[in-house]
Amino acid sequence: MKIPNLTQRDKSLLIISIILGSCIGVAATKLIRSDGTHPDVSNPIDFMTIIGSLAGMAVGIIWFFIRKNFSDE
Repeated sequence: MKIPNLTQRDKSLLIISIILGSCIGVAATKLIRSDGTHPDVSNPIDFMTIIGSLAGMAVGIIWFFIRKNFSDE
């Protein structure tokens, strides 16, 4: 499936899936890496947060195309 073959609605849903996946990845990374003593969410962005964000983006993209595959059938 090529991205130019997507409708405007599908492109918008893909962008939303990427953004939401990134947010969920960052939140999951913050929850997993919290040390329990200082649950400060405003820690500076580190390498693991960036990895979590990228992994969340990938999951968002995969989720979009799986959903699109089932909805097209």
